Amino acid sequence: MSGKRYTLESLSNLVLPDEEITVEDSRTGETKTIKTVSRAEVATITAYMLGTDDGHLEEYYSHHYGLLMKQLRESRAATTIRYLSKIRTTIMNHFLNIDNEMRYNLSNLDRMHYFDKGEIQTLFKWGVYVVQPNFRSDKYMVHLTKLMDEHIDSCKDLFPESVHVETVCLLTH
Repeated sequence: MSGKRYTLESLSNLVLPDEEITVEDSRTGETKTIKTVSRAEVATITAYMLGTDDGHLEEYYSHHYGLLMKQLRESRAATTIRYLSKIRTTIMNHFLNIDNEMRYNLSNLDRMHYFDKGEIQTLFKWGVYVVQPNFRSDKYMVHLTKLMDEHIDSCKDLFPESVHVETVCLLTH
């Protein structure tokens, strides 16, 4: 453990060889020892929650962070945000086609080839009701963002204490 003290605000600029460091909260003056974390570890967690393709996750992260990837896949909180992010990103990428399908064919998310029906069913089982009657793409964007906002706080424990979770939460919105 390092004897040098850092402020919480200065941690993001440091390259830390130690696994734990002592930090002082500039507001309260309280000191505590926290685990350091690499940027790649934070990127792995964030990439998973943003819905990055499984192939890319395996290629870039699993060889160094296999255990972390396993923990993320087993985490209902992280997987909820992941599935919601994937649905929202798909709507953004195919907005007009999805909106036309809803408008002219009276289809919904759970009946369109763009979306993983298993993920939508899993969210439903977990009490996250994505599919809504009489919604179009614009309403779904608002609805999905609201659902993500409701569930994002449950992901705080996935990030090491040295990470400002509020910053990461902004990335997912």
